[in-house]
Amino acid sequence: MKARLKQFALQGLLAADGTPMPESALITHLQNAARPKSASIAECLVAIRELEAERWISGAHDDLTGEKSYTLTEKGKHKAIQL
Repeated sequence: MKARLKQFALQGLLAADGTPMPESALITHLQNAARPKSASIAECLVAIRELEAERWISGAHDDLTGEKSYTLTEKGKHKAIQL
């Protein structure tokens, strides 16, 4: 399921069209996309962290909200378009 979650994350961020997506919104997107077998928050976080470590996505901490937001890197955008 982790591979599918990664694909869903890339597709969701591509649909955001460059607008940073808060981590909570990305997790909700992944849980909804994984239906009928919903993914746990922990599974979603693992997929997000791996995408960030592999430089498919970039995360930035928002000092105002205290939450991290994500966007696609060029590498991630290229892959997301192919999906």
